[in-house]
Amino acid sequence: MARESKPLGSFDAIDLFSVGRGQGERSLTLSELSELTGRARSTVALRLEELMASGLVVSAPTIPSAAGRPSARVSFEPVSWGTIAIDIGRSHNLVALLNLSGKIIAEAPFAAEMADGPEAVLDAAAAAASALLKDSDHAGWRIAAVGVGIALPVFHEEGRPFNSTNLPEWDHFDVPGHLAKHFAMPVLVENDANLMALGEHALRPDAAEMIAVEVSTGIGAGIINNGTLLRGARGTAGAIGHIPVERGADVPCICGRRGCLVAVASGPAIAASLSAGGV
Repeated sequence: MARESKPLGSFDAIDLFSVGRGQGERSLTLSELSELTGRARSTVALRLEELMASGLVVSAPTIPSAAGRPSARVSFEPVSWGTIAIDIGRSHNLVALLNLSGKIIAEAPFAAEMADGPEAVLDAAAAAASALLKDSDHAGWRIAAVGVGIALPVFHEEGRPFNSTNLPEWDHFDVPGHLAKHFAMPVLVENDANLMALGEHALRPDAAEMIAVEVSTGIGAGIINNGTLLRGARGTAGAIGHIPVERGADVPCICGRRGCLVAVASGPAIAASLSAGGV
């Protein structure tokens, strides 16, 4: 679920965690956190207490200083915490274990077809994720959340795909509800192109405006506007695959119409065109 907007000036533990995690794996002092957040040391200290009580923040080794006694430091990257990412596409599937800074620690493909239905695909994803966690190096990890990227439009607030062309069994399926049978933590679901845009923006945070276009079995785009993901009123702001294009006027599309962008420029469409040309 998306977080509700907060009153101007409010500052909670999640805000502090986001700032700290954005600094990567380096440890930070109370003074540094106060400077980074623009908040009083007393306010930051209170939020740190909440995070340390949850285990999301841990004490870190001090760094020797020539200016006297070194300050206490904290790390926002406890090695025992992580997240699970599930990538579900029409021609690929992947699960990964990440640390809280987003670094991939382990990953593995899993065999499933979207045409098999959501239950089969999600159960296979959960089994693959559990196998990663059972590895001796990760067996003691605590998982903060599960993120699912899926090659379909998604009602973000509900985590339900919709407008699933040729895959009606996915339409409005309760993805978080089904994965809750396997994982006792929050499950967040988003369109894969939107996630790609968020990932690119995380690497280029100074780019306030960005469009990331994904060309695969389908075609989609993630739009960053004023530094924020733009989903649109119905979650289809970047759904460019079925926009009609002039050169495809006579090309049939899987949606039942003709001339869609995906019918002439997707991976399968390009492969078919090359094959027809003798390649």
